[in-house]
Amino acid sequence: MDRGTNEVIQSDIGATIKEETGDSDEYGEATPEESGNDMPNETSPEKKTTDAVTDTQKQGETEPVLTSKRMWEKDGTVYTVYDIHEPGYVSISGQYIDTMVVDGDRIYWRKTTEGEQQCSIISMKMDGTDQKTLTEKAHSSTFLGIIGEDLYYTAVNDEGEKQSIRIDLQTGKEEEAPPYMLRAGNDKAWFSTSLKDDKWYCSAPGYENIHPGKGIKGTMLDVIGTKGYYMYQNDDGTYVTCTYDSETDQNEIILKDQPAKSVVSGSGLYYKQIVDGNTVLHRIDLKSGEQTEYNLGDFNLYMGGGFYELENEICVIRFVPEKGEMNTEFWAVSRTTGEKRLIGQWYNSNAENAAKEP
Repeated sequence: MDRGTNEVIQSDIGATIKEETGDSDEYGEATPEESGNDMPNETSPEKKTTDAVTDTQKQGETEPVLTSKRMWEKDGTVYTVYDIHEPGYVSISGQYIDTMVVDGDRIYWRKTTEGEQQCSIISMKMDGTDQKTLTEKAHSSTFLGIIGEDLYYTAVNDEGEKQSIRIDLQTGKEEEAPPYMLRAGNDKAWFSTSLKDDKWYCSAPGYENIHPGKGIKGTMLDVIGTKGYYMYQNDDGTYVTCTYDSETDQNEIILKDQPAKSVVSGSGLYYKQIVDGNTVLHRIDLKSGEQTEYNLGDFNLYMGGGFYELENEICVIRFVPEKGEMNTEFWAVSRTTGEKRLIGQWYNSNAENAAKEP
């Protein structure tokens, strides 16, 4: 176990920068890479509204709405696609490029083959038995969204053309869904990019009441409540983190002039600073505003993906190219003490470049 300095400092003093971004008429285009916690591999249209309550809206009020991620906590166990073999963790694939949804007593797993554009979506029990292939035409970076008994994903054909699909999980029947690619979402809001113009849109779950996400650009980090948290990079290399409220259509800057990327996971906004050669990880609770600092010591923390907030720990990546076949380390940091322990190691072909990121 690496204790570093084990320094955890909590504060209620607000240090974030909040300001309105203005009502620009520009709609930011999506980045080509999959957004969220992922590893490194003319006149604006009017908002459409309706007074009718659709079947999907009714269903979303009574049925769970789930979106994919790479780590899930259930009944005291963490289910993950990462190559972790520690007490309390279950690795379903050992492939960091996969993703999954835990829904009741089943896992819906996007099984990805590196370098291939098409991949499978597999349904299985929590212990990995009773595997059923739902499709072999899923796009390799598609998110999965489940509303009740419907699973949404993005398919891709042999010619590389994308299509939005909805599967009835009871019958296996597929039908075309609205032409959008889910990037992040929860039970209140989905943030997606259009398969037609690559621009950002927000909606209720299931692409209901969809409208342009005015001013969104860069990478969507996550969704908390009705707000999408996104990040973009300035020309000078610094990063800006913003929110977009899907109900009010207002943007707000919450962090700017940051030398490194930020992460939103669980209910926390995370960013790092280097102080006297030590990496200090900052957490801002997006519900209470409370701030916590974790002094990780001399630790090259990667903020570009593989970062997850669990109930008691924060899981993070460190790249160490000098270790050859074990050039990627996965660490768990205690949320109460700041102690960190190594829980996984594997090889990543991009480790050398990723290690150079600020």
